[in-house]
Amino acid sequence: MRIHSLAVNIRRKSHWGWGFEDQRPDPAAVRATAASLASHLGLVVDEVREPVPLERAHMPAPRIGAPAALAEICASDAHARASHAQGKSYADVVNGFNGRFEHAPDFVARPRDEADLERLLEWCSSERVAATSFV
Repeated sequence: MRIHSLAVNIRRKSHWGWGFEDQRPDPAAVRATAASLASHLGLVVDEVREPVPLERAHMPAPRIGAPAALAEICASDAHARASHAQGKSYADVVNGFNGRFEHAPDFVARPRDEADLERLLEWCSSERVAATSFV
């Protein structure tokens, strides 16, 4: 099995949906697009909402933390947990947009190679902790 490490990227992906945080159109452009689309579809748009900021999102506290031996490959910050909490279906994106991350992982592990993956899975097995892959 070959594990590919993730490239370090200063641009963060959106915590609630697709794309990067710095690629969102400005609020005026969103309102203009919503008005045009509503007019085309014969709808009335009362308001255009912004996504709930991560600091105001609902996410249960982690139930378990990564062990010190795996700390260098694990993250438990709100962004890591929220951005791995859901898929990318319409319902998932709407929940994320509204700041609902009911089933966020306790932490996110990013193994760099097979040795890291082996250590991680051995720890999970010994502690009876579920590991879920995320691509």
